[in-house]
Amino acid sequence: MKSNTKKILIITGIVIVLILIWYLFIRKPDVPVTVETEKPTRGYIATSVTATGKIEPVDTVSVGTQVSGTLSKLYVDFNSKVKKGQLIGELDKTLLQAVVDQNKGNLLNAQSQLILQKNNYER
Repeated sequence: MKSNTKKILIITGIVIVLILIWYLFIRKPDVPVTVETEKPTRGYIATSVTATGKIEPVDTVSVGTQVSGTLSKLYVDFNSKVKKGQLIGELDKTLLQAVVDQNKGNLLNAQSQLILQKNNYER
């Protein structure tokens, strides 16, 4: 038992000596923090920002029509602000009017064909 106690005391003593050597000779002391101060003064402050890049819109809205055609009048420009219900442009009415006239002619032709067929049926 005495030999175990003796070994423990020797190992403890060696550890304590190593800690003391490290603390006194090897360890670097803490460097104090130095702070520079100045008296406040009044002066002019200017800030400028220079940037390059591409500007993107926050919201993008696609505008479409139910009828296609050629515009005869345009009331807004590119990137103009518009409100709901505002007239943006007018379509060229000549082609649309031609389609309406052709359909009216087809209707009159169908009505005359109906009258002809009724007369043939009644005969």
